[in-house]
Amino acid sequence: MRWGAWVSTLVCMDAEVKSGDEGGLRVLVVEDDDDLRMTTSLVLRKQGFVVEAAADGVDALELLARLDREGLSPQVAVVDIAMPRMDGITLTRRLRERAAPLGVIMLTARELPYDQLAGFEAGADDYVIKPFDGAILAARIVAVSRRSMAAGAQAGAGAGSRLPAPNVQAVGDLRVDRDGMTVFRHSDGAEITLSGTEFRLLATFLDRPGRVLTKSQLLDLVWDIGDWGDDHVVEVSIGRLRSKIGPGIIHTVRGLGYKLVVE
Repeated sequence: MRWGAWVSTLVCMDAEVKSGDEGGLRVLVVEDDDDLRMTTSLVLRKQGFVVEAAADGVDALELLARLDREGLSPQVAVVDIAMPRMDGITLTRRLRERAAPLGVIMLTARELPYDQLAGFEAGADDYVIKPFDGAILAARIVAVSRRSMAAGAQAGAGAGSRLPAPNVQAVGDLRVDRDGMTVFRHSDGAEITLSGTEFRLLATFLDRPGRVLTKSQLLDLVWDIGDWGDDHVVEVSIGRLRSKIGPGIIHTVRGLGYKLVVE
């Protein structure tokens, strides 16, 4: 589909595609292309979101600071990669420094695995390739907001309180602290830094040792988007997780999916 036709299709979308979970969710759209920024914002507003928009990373941080002061902080940021002054990768890293939870979705025409890896490494929760379907983007925003708010609630509940003994699981040389959301190697005590998505992915396998999980199942369990998701997101995330924890823990079952191997 040509970009112009795609934009027209998005603008003409009816609000009936709402899932019912969008109401009240605040979304920050960061896109340097004026037409795409306006169109994406319009589509999301028709889906029921409260939308703010910025033209690049610098403007986004300034806008976010103002929204924070006014008590109007967004739950999710939808970020393009290629932007002037501050690109989406740099912006995502800056957003991850915030104390308040904020889900980040990369929305870009860049579809190479390298670009997706860079996005996830920077801390993105999801990666959507243009052209996109408005209903699917809305579903992904809702899913990411649920996870980011749950993580924030967990962190807030633990702050300043007396916690029970850590819920630590062992798999190979790894020790996984489920309560603290940290992973370290038993052999040398080194901590392995995982993104939120990578930790959820590992935890999903830990809860189902030896069970083969299809890409569709992982999209549903980890990203909460099921059949609407892109299988390549799973492949990229599995590859990134393996590069950090080692290749021998999560095995590929050809033609089926992946499984955690417990030795």
